[in-house]
Amino acid sequence: MHLTNGNLEEGTGSNRGLLYGDGFFDTLLWHGGKAVWGNAHWERMQQSARTLALSLPFALESEWQAQLNRLWQVRGKPQTAKVRTVLWRHHPDPEGRCSFLPEANTAEWMINLEVLPLNPWTAPALSLVLGNSPVVKCPPLIPDLKSLSALPYVLAAQYASLRGWNDALLQNPGGEWIESSRSNLFYLKGESWYSPPVESGCLPGVTAQQLIAWLHRRGHRVLLQSPNTQDLADARAIWLTNSLQGIQSVTLW
Repeated sequence: MHLTNGNLEEGTGSNRGLLYGDGFFDTLLWHGGKAVWGNAHWERMQQSARTLALSLPFALESEWQAQLNRLWQVRGKPQTAKVRTVLWRHHPDPEGRCSFLPEANTAEWMINLEVLPLNPWTAPALSLVLGNSPVVKCPPLIPDLKSLSALPYVLAAQYASLRGWNDALLQNPGGEWIESSRSNLFYLKGESWYSPPVESGCLPGVTAQQLIAWLHRRGHRVLLQSPNTQDLADARAIWLTNSLQGIQSVTLW
């Protein structure tokens, strides 16, 4: 038994996701009764589970997709939705005693579905204003993991909101700009496209990977390199990508 918001509760005091961030999450766009790039999201979840030595509660992608579909039907089959899957390590002690050392490799899970009023990929283009935040994000020890700790992104988003921007960039300790509070970063300089590598500290975005493959197929040169401030000042275009918004063009930086 433990206290949450002043209330005594049972059964969640050993949630290792809350206590230690021992888990990961995935967010995708659901449209027209299916997950957009569901296979790529599933592969990233598998990689995250391997990194944390966790057994996914879904043996096959089809089992996970069936749970998404079930929730979609319960919510009235909306045309477009944001779906977030959260997984954390199970703790077997019924008394809630918990330490840093894991005692299991099985995972508990939760799926949230948020109905969106329209498909953000086809919404009218926004006049997207992007700025630089003072938030420094250290390259993660596990760069390919969407960790349950999102504090750097919270602080960057708050910084942008207070200044009337749509979003803000985070930097790594080397002073390079690596990603925004919710998107991967692309910029066009000369005749080449650039995007920060995962090793610089940014998250491995599914949409970013799809865009890189798409650009390569059309003969464009894409280099994995993080920009400094001058690189962005010299850029011919700046794009932000994520699974919910797709590709957004920055109109003012």
